[in-house]
Amino acid sequence: MESSVYDRVQLTTPHSIRDINLSGAMKKDDPLLCGLVETSLDNPIPYRALSYTWGSETRDRPLIVADVVDGQVTTIGHLQMTANCEAALRRLRPKSAKEVLHIWVDALVHRPVVLGGVERPGRYDEGDL
Repeated sequence: MESSVYDRVQLTTPHSIRDINLSGAMKKDDPLLCGLVETSLDNPIPYRALSYTWGSETRDRPLIVADVVDGQVTTIGHLQMTANCEAALRRLRPKSAKEVLHIWVDALVHRPVVLGGVERPGRYDEGDL
């Protein structure tokens, strides 16, 4: 399902990146919910960046990708992330359900690649541009 999620946000120029809009939550244990968006590096909006390499590489934690229109949430897919990525996003996400954090997360915004039978975060490929 991840391919279709990435396909929904195609990069239209070589000067664009894929980010997530991480929705806030009132409760610490609420599911993580985000939208994937394209951001132009020629005219970027403020965003944070998260890059890490610690801990297990097992991507078994779900990140719900959804469209939110007029307060209505429509799930379009899921991305899998590591436990450490999940912990970092839970700590960083806004504490109000009405707020959104615009963030670039290297392990989530790239189309994954399979190397040696193991799925790993990839780099932007021809299909992304």
